[in-house]
Amino acid sequence: MDCRDGYILLWNKLDRPSVDKPSVAVVNPMTWAVDIIPLPGNVKAGKRRNFAFLGFHLLCSDEKPSSFGVVCVCGDKLRVRLAVFSSETWDWVVHPWVEIYGRKNLKFGSGTLVDGSVYWPFHGEGRMIRIDTATMDITSVDLPPQVTVEGCNFMAGETKDAQLCIVYASDDFALHVWTRGVDGDGIEIWVPQKTIGLSEIDRITMDLEGDLEVVQVRSGCVYLSTTCMTPVGTFRCWFFSLSLETMELELLVEGCFDGGACPYIMAWPPCLVGDDGSIGHEVEGSQ
Repeated sequence: MDCRDGYILLWNKLDRPSVDKPSVAVVNPMTWAVDIIPLPGNVKAGKRRNFAFLGFHLLCSDEKPSSFGVVCVCGDKLRVRLAVFSSETWDWVVHPWVEIYGRKNLKFGSGTLVDGSVYWPFHGEGRMIRIDTATMDITSVDLPPQVTVEGCNFMAGETKDAQLCIVYASDDFALHVWTRGVDGDGIEIWVPQKTIGLSEIDRITMDLEGDLEVVQVRSGCVYLSTTCMTPVGTFRCWFFSLSLETMELELLVEGCFDGGACPYIMAWPPCLVGDDGSIGHEVEGSQ
């Protein structure tokens, strides 16, 4: 479900009361330390036909690198609520339902955590909600008119300088990028930045037909994937990174498999992290 600061967040969606309970697991793949966390049992509030766990996000802190949190986002047709887990208390805090008044549901597994807020798009609509994980305020954010969230063609994320941005893959195999800014009246707007043609992906994939997925936008890099069925009947996948600064497209992984991908950034080794959480050090010596 998420990768952040050296941790991977996995979700066991099996619901077999006689065998195991639905849970998430926070994994450090470098040490294989695993924390299994049962999901909160009091979020559903009665039998609601459209209730669903929409996704989960990791919360990490530079001040306390040894602790972590998990944000659980769940909803039904008209409402959304959050539950937040803390590794310090080893407990969930379930927050009240909030009306979101959407014509359609929030899109499953499509949320993005940027600067302490979760951005979650509606499927088939031109808007998303913003969830402030510090205050738990939930607001609606309109998207540019040409953006319709369908499939995996859209993702919110962050630029290299941690500014909120959105990326949209159009049907003509182009990538459109906007950043959040303000107009002359101080009103927040989407500012178009770049439109990037992706013909290079066609060349690499030998023009095999497949859907382009915007996997994630992290630190100014857009991670993309495409999966095609080859003439011999096997799946073939390509995973790319695209720098929004240099426009350089890099093929990361290619193979005959079918599955999801999430960029993983290793945490700094504990021996290189100071007591104050810093990762730099000064060396005294002659000039």
